[in-house]
Amino acid sequence: MRTKHLMAMAILLIAGNFTLNASAQTHIEALVKKCESMESVDMNVIRNRNRETKKLERSITTVIIKDNEALVNEFIAAFKADEGDVIQVIENKSSGKLMPSQYIFEGVHYHFFMKDKANATVSEIITSRKKRDLSYVNEELLKLDMQKIEFDAQKMARDLEQNTLK
Repeated sequence: MRTKHLMAMAILLIAGNFTLNASAQTHIEALVKKCESMESVDMNVIRNRNRETKKLERSITTVIIKDNEALVNEFIAAFKADEGDVIQVIENKSSGKLMPSQYIFEGVHYHFFMKDKANATVSEIITSRKKRDLSYVNEELLKLDMQKIEFDAQKMARDLEQNTLK
């Protein structure tokens, strides 16, 4: 009888651990899924498979939000809601507020880049790799950082042009 109870407890603990890992980023993941059906949101999905096993090794989903302040705010709230389960958080201060930048969960990495109040980019990188090899993430982040630098340079040029016209 006691053995059955111990086995039941062990099964519950193991099942609970899988459930906890599977639902670590539920708010962010739900918003990414919601965006798949929205016509006002642009998306880019890249899937890499192992040549030999044909198993999915990595999936990169990029959500581009244009002129939708409410959706940008939903993503910010989702990042804050899922923050308790994150392995690593990187936030940047923008306009006096700390904003999500990178959230790393086990097997899933999110990058959030807010251009302004109504425009943002969210990247979701899912990997099936067992090791914590994040070199592929660094390549993607470098591309995203270059886009941010280019956007900032364009914005500075516009601001400078507007100030010289006045």
